[in-house]
Amino acid sequence: MAKKDLFSQAPKSRLAQMAQGTQPITEESLGLKSPQSPQRKPKSFRLYERDLSRLAATVENLSRHLGKRVTDADLLRGLLCLGEKMPEEELLAAIRQARSEIL
Repeated sequence: MAKKDLFSQAPKSRLAQMAQGTQPITEESLGLKSPQSPQRKPKSFRLYERDLSRLAATVENLSRHLGKRVTDADLLRGLLCLGEKMPEEELLAAIRQARSEIL
């Protein structure tokens, strides 16, 4: 019994057609990502137990209040936005208070 050649009967993929030049290469046909997509980069922090418990409690309170899950990263993003809008003296006072609680 003769075997059928399945590859010769199947239509060629878009990539194969582009390689042969039968289909023009365009940004749309390749499905490239837009250059505006934000890139996230990992950042590590070393926090004391007191800070970790404060972070967990704040995330839990916000999640309960909102009715859906809030992540640690969401909370940090929100705090960064507040820090940009807050006067530097108030922010420094909060940092000093947090440092004094550690020591």
